[in-house]
Amino acid sequence: MVCAACAEIITEGLTALQGVLQVDADWHRSRVTVTYDLKQVRLEALEKLLTEIGFPPDPGLPHRLRRDWWRFVDQNTLDHCQHRSACCSKPPR
Repeated sequence: MVCAACAEIITEGLTALQGVLQVDADWHRSRVTVTYDLKQVRLEALEKLLTEIGFPPDPGLPHRLRRDWWRFVDQNTLDHCQHRSACCSKPPR
């Protein structure tokens, strides 16, 4: 991102996705913060859309590792939401 118009393009593109709740594109810091519903949209869809509109995520190693960590946390959150315990009075093993 190099200007406020870039931030506006990113914001409009991401808010068009179903499940995206809030987008904060800060072009001064070249950072996009997205709040989304995991049951409706995944991080891969956000990255794909950003790439399609011309703003691919940073390919550097630290950024890839951070995105991999977010994918891991998202998957754990989804798994936790779908888990059904055997009995409501006993915690799972």
